[in-house]
Parts: sequence; C-alpha cells; structure tokens
Amino acid sequence: MRSASQYCDTLLKLAVSRESDEYAATWYLEIDQLECIAREVAFEGFALAPDKIRRKKRGQATFVTGLSVAERDRPRIPKRFKRELRQTLHYSQKFGITEHLKRRGYDHDCFQNGINRIDGCIRYMQGVEREIGTRFSELWKELKAREGLRASYASMNRRQEAPVTLLIDETTFAHHGNTLLALICVVVKEVKSVRRVLAEGRCDLQAYPYTSTRKERLQTKGLHFTDLSPDAR
Repeated sequence: MRSASQYCDTLLKLAVSRESDEYAATWYLEIDQLECIAREVAFEGFALAPDKIRRKKRGQATFVTGLSVAERDRPRIPKRFKRELRQTLHYSQKFGITEHLKRRGYDHDCFQNGINRIDGCIRYMQGVEREIGTRFSELWKELKAREGLRASYASMNRRQEAPVTLLIDETTFAHHGNTLLALICVVVKEVKSVRRVLAEGRCDLQAYPYTSTRKERLQTKGLHFTDLSPDAR
C-alpha cells in the first residue's frame, strides 16, 4: 500500500502538506468530482475528513497550515505577515532596532527575544518565498551590523531563568449530562507587549464599523472573548 503523500503526488496530482498525522491536499475540481476523490482515497485505505473539507471559489483566500495556497505555482506567506515584517524592517531602519523594540513595548531585558523573533520570521519567509525572504534577510543583516546586534538562540540547558506572569481562568460546561470544570493557564513573559497588542485590538474593534461585537461592552468591560462576535474571535 502506498503512503498518502505518494498516492496524492503520483495519481491525484495534488499539492500536499502534512501536519502531525494528517495530510492536507489542495486541488481544483468540480463539486461532483469530490465523491470520486473520496472513493479513490478509500480504495487506498485512507479517508477524507468531512468536517475539514472547505470549498472555495477561484480567487478566494485559501490557507493550509498558515500558508496561502490560492495560487497554483506554490504556497505563499500571508500578505498580513509580509506587511507587518516589512513595517518592522522599515521602522528598524528609520529609528534603529533597539528603539523600535522599545516603541513596541519590549523591556530592555527582552530585547534579545524581539531580535530573535524578527530573525526567525525572516528565516521562515526565506524557506517559503526565497526571493523576498532573501531581500529582507540582506537588509536585516545590515541593520544588525549597524548596531552590533545578532540573533542568539540559547540552548535549553544554558537558558537563564526569567520572571513570568501566570494568567489563570476557569469555566464550567455541560458534557454528556455532567458539569465539568475547565482551567486554562497562560504563561506571559512580556506583559507590556501583551497589553499593547490587546489595547490595539480593542481600539481596532471600536473603530471598525462592520463588526457585530457590542461596542458598549468593549468600553465598559474591556476585551473579553465571550463578548466578541465570531468574526472578531
């Protein structure tokens, strides 16, 4: 029996990506062809996941494992990711990397985290869209050299301990006739950055005229997941 990746590549000619124990396949077909695909896949011992099938019209945004697959030639980085990274490099070039990180809410002790994050985003882009990723990488190297900075990824056994903030919440829900208690714990290292992002999200929602989120609750209670409309979550 062939593997799922071999089967999709040789027979169905599908673009396949893998995440954990699941395969995601992207292809262009008529609606009535889906049943044919399901039969072929079942014959090889595999099965489609009905709850994960998405039908998109040509030209609509389509994402698989975080990458846009709307174009046939290759996966691409989402435009929002590229726009934000381009802005980061622009302001780092204009004000300097450390000054830009200060404006983004990073503490002095967390500057290295900010540098590593930018460096990791650029490396990720190079792995998907090499042309634009290489341009960003060359500019990033110049900016780091100008301030004598570099990315540094310490190994786990050499990493210094840093203070963190634990945010804990609880809720109850019904399941098969029983009431269950659920707990969530979020570990936050850069509290100022998180507060800044949440404040920006709240302002964006209040200014956005087409959201169905009740804005009076945003003003009185702040940003709460249960008060957000599905499109804002």
